Amino acid sequence: MLHKPRPLAPGDRIAVVAPSSPFESANLDRGLEWLRAQGYDAVVAQSAHQRHRYLAGTDAARATDLQRALVDPTIAAVICARGGYGSARLLSHLEASAIRPHCKLVCGFSDVTTLHLWLNQACGWVTFHGPMIATRFAGEGFDSDTATSLLAALRGETAAVHAPDARTAVPGRAHGRLVGGNLTLLCHSIGTAHEVDTDGALLLIEDVHESPYRIDRMLTHLRQAGKLVGVRGVIVGEMEDCAAPDDAGYTLDEVIADCLSGLSVPTVTHFPISHGAPNHTVALGIEYELDADAKRLLPLEPSHRSDG
Repeated sequence: MLHKPRPLAPGDRIAVVAPSSPFESANLDRGLEWLRAQGYDAVVAQSAHQRHRYLAGTDAARATDLQRALVDPTIAAVICARGGYGSARLLSHLEASAIRPHCKLVCGFSDVTTLHLWLNQACGWVTFHGPMIATRFAGEGFDSDTATSLLAALRGETAAVHAPDARTAVPGRAHGRLVGGNLTLLCHSIGTAHEVDTDGALLLIEDVHESPYRIDRMLTHLRQAGKLVGVRGVIVGEMEDCAAPDDAGYTLDEVIADCLSGLSVPTVTHFPISHGAPNHTVALGIEYELDADAKRLLPLEPSHRSDG
């Protein structure tokens, strides 16, 4: 039984942290402006604007900011600035025993997948796969569906995702706890203390800037590691900039279908959870029903606690 965050109320503080790569300051400013326009007190982590090689500051600085935000009782939610690379480097610096009692809403995706896995397993938290503040959420990729979905999650509303433009790869219905995130990071979790646990789960996968053969390699890795055994359903998000060349003679959908063949579980592809727009917010760790025919992901339990 995972710990769930409380819903946010108007005026609550949201900390924006940068656990991974640097970001454009203008994008962050737009994201902060949007959060504040919704009635929240958005604050930025102390070292968020630092730069260290390809990271948003040193490991020590980023981990200190993240740890501080996660344990601070005045912070109601933590939203990541952007993904990229770097969150895995923070895990050895974080103190799970100090973080565990302070369950709060944590939102992000892509490289933040590693933090989702760690918070889920080391701290027992439900976390949220959703947009980040200094990415296209605040720029060209901003759209009303993304915003509405994130706001619903902040307010404690466990909303269904109906995706009429998604594709049914394997029909049927299945239910299970939702796990997953970025395919590359899920593969990299194997062999670590926060290795993804897919048994009895609905598996969410997404990625960006990966060639079809690399998607094939990662799905093959999951299968050979036993991570597709016991999966009850698969949700493939938008694999942005992963398509095969026009003259390749095959499509990414065909590659994915081949890699998942034999599972015989309900499967949808092109689901609006990923780097594209819209990017719906979903709760990782709670029970959902996947209806592949209706192209719908329906929560079967609340994502937030009801005791405030």
